[in-house]
Amino acid sequence: MLLEFIHLLLLLGVAIHMITAISIGVAVGVFLYKTSILNISKLSNGLLYGPIIFSATFIDICTLINKDMANKSSRNSLTIRSKVTLNRILEIKSMRIEINEKGTITGRYSGNQIATIDNSANQDGTSTWNGKFMQMTKKGDMIVATGSGTGEPPNSKGIVKIRGEGDMWTHSIRLANLNGAKWTCEGESSIR
Repeated sequence: MLLEFIHLLLLLGVAIHMITAISIGVAVGVFLYKTSILNISKLSNGLLYGPIIFSATFIDICTLINKDMANKSSRNSLTIRSKVTLNRILEIKSMRIEINEKGTITGRYSGNQIATIDNSANQDGTSTWNGKFMQMTKKGDMIVATGSGTGEPPNSKGIVKIRGEGDMWTHSIRLANLNGAKWTCEGESSIR
């Protein structure tokens, strides 16, 4: 019974997400077409329109702050915009899922990030998470990080406020000051 309920909730969540994404895409497409900003009936314009709308669907924004550098009145701030690529149910009774994300980084350095997050939902709507993160800068430097945090209950729009902290490491000489550095994040995640 519980398993069927969870499956129903997952299907409902996917349906709501798809309806919302399609509605936003159609509305933006009609607006661009009617204002003659972009004629999406041309293949080249459609190929341009797709990535623009795709980039608007990123769901996670997290700012990393190197606490060691913050004490020196300088902040290493990053903005990470990522999209969930896969959810995997780990445990039904404890409502534990694995979330895989992929996204982009801007700020002190630019690049890409992949993440695997183990998330457990509580009965009151809050959640706890543990994550492993790998970042690759555009200059070829790799940074790895681990961390954990909490999530508040989702609001009426399905937005969860998240907070976390962790440690990071790199073999990069350019970014050597990040070795053992502490990071914190505050951001939002959409569950829809």
